[in-house]
Amino acid sequence: MDRMPPPGRLLSSPLKRCLIVASQISSIHDLTVETDARLMEMDFGTWEGKPWSDIDRGEIDHWAADFFRARPHGGESVDQLYRRVTSALSEYDSQPMLNTLVITHAGVIRAALACRNIPGAWNSQIAYGQKVVLNENALALEDGS
Repeated sequence: MDRMPPPGRLLSSPLKRCLIVASQISSIHDLTVETDARLMEMDFGTWEGKPWSDIDRGEIDHWAADFFRARPHGGESVDQLYRRVTSALSEYDSQPMLNTLVITHAGVIRAALACRNIPGAWNSQIAYGQKVVLNENALALEDGS
């Protein structure tokens, strides 16, 4: 893995699995962890924590038929995820963000790539701990969930 420059700012999803990584990085670089609920993984409602094989095929087909708006699980739609990530990125873009490190989730990273008009963003394979550069001043690390 390429070595990352020391971050000047550290943002994290408030979920424990991200905060653990963020707190380790913060102690190494003497930074404060800033949490933002907009960086949380998509809310999968009744599907949360279930393997795909345990989810009713009809529900999955319903979701696939209207990927951006359907919510057969009762949680958040992909469009809702996209809008909250867009909101966060718009705010971050308006602030000086030199070497900002964001600890977040694969769904949020895909939404961020889509916000940046990266082709194939929603189908991106994001590996555990993968560094994803959003622009010259900000990058994200996936927490593995």
